[in-house]
Amino acid sequence: MDWHRVTRRAMTYVAYFAALEGYRGNPPLDEFIARGIDEAIESLIEEDWSSERRDDPIDPEDSPYGQVSLAGDLSPAQARRVTLEFNIQPVRLRRPLFAALVDNRPFAEVAEEFGLATSELEGLVRTILAHMLRVDSTTAALEDVLEELNDLEEDPS
Repeated sequence: MDWHRVTRRAMTYVAYFAALEGYRGNPPLDEFIARGIDEAIESLIEEDWSSERRDDPIDPEDSPYGQVSLAGDLSPAQARRVTLEFNIQPVRLRRPLFAALVDNRPFAEVAEEFGLATSELEGLVRTILAHMLRVDSTTAALEDVLEELNDLEEDPS
């Protein structure tokens, strides 16, 4: 998620809850702020899925999906879909996927860090990309993506 959007929305929710409830230190501040952050993330996800269902146009110049669009060579609409699908995955899947796909870290390194076999991580990437991109895992498009990821891992530069 775009951290600027989350930050602005979280600050708004924290201020709103504080005013609404007359915050006086209970619950502890870190819990109170975490509640505002959770609410912000949830509302942004709902808002983005609503935009997806309506097939709202996306301005590529002013889009939270711009980085994903450029990095993945995707249209802004595809980037929105991939981002939304990614954000609803369990944290235990998102973390290794983020490390491999966004941070472009070597599969072997990511697999070791998250206690997975390299083949298990590759299978996870294959499955999630097939789901996100709505392609059959045996298609050439997915194989091309995996080949590019492996090339990145092997290229020392």
